[in-house]
Amino acid sequence: MVADLDRKIPNLTRAQAIVGMAQIVAAVDDGHTNIYPTRDPKIGFHTLPAEFTYFDNQLYIRAAPADEQSLLGARVLRIGSLSVQDAYAAVKTMIGHENEGGARYWAEYLLAIPEVLEALHITSSVDDVPLTLELNGRVLQVTLHPAFPVEMMSGDISTLFYRRQGWIDIRDVQPGSDPLWLREIDKPFHFELDGDALYVQINQVTTVQRRLWNISHSASTTKLPK
Repeated sequence: MVADLDRKIPNLTRAQAIVGMAQIVAAVDDGHTNIYPTRDPKIGFHTLPAEFTYFDNQLYIRAAPADEQSLLGARVLRIGSLSVQDAYAAVKTMIGHENEGGARYWAEYLLAIPEVLEALHITSSVDDVPLTLELNGRVLQVTLHPAFPVEMMSGDISTLFYRRQGWIDIRDVQPGSDPLWLREIDKPFHFELDGDALYVQINQVTTVQRRLWNISHSASTTKLPK
């Protein structure tokens, strides 16, 4: 793979070369070994004015800037020339992962990055990203454009459901409060009683928490003095 990419680089765009390197690193098949546009600002990729989220096997637009609010709740059927399933298969080649959940988590970000879509031939242009959507029983054709630099994020914190300033989340236009699992996502650790059950939520993994885990694991397998 290295030799093949090295041979092609003179004829590749910058984005294609970066995605090619990401595919090589992802071939290690380890969830902690990746090159992601969300990790290094020097990559300099952009995102669409829409946040994609998987619910079951379907991809939806869960959040968008105010001027794209009409797209909220739309199910994504096609991105560029490919079905969502084929587009996912394409971006999955640059995601190091051990399971499908890990691949889908990062795909939600990568499928909204025009440079990635163009480099993988999902779209023919970085500037125009055609989408086929289904909303309220109607099929819509829309074209989105790169709008924001890719947001940098740590791999230790899941920020997918964080609300973004100036954006509208589907939760903001629906009645009722957030479900329990989304109410305290900005805290590293949270627990509360829910009826007869104790609900425990870990949103962030830190060095201290790793040490505590190691200590508790050792204690559970070692006979300690009274």
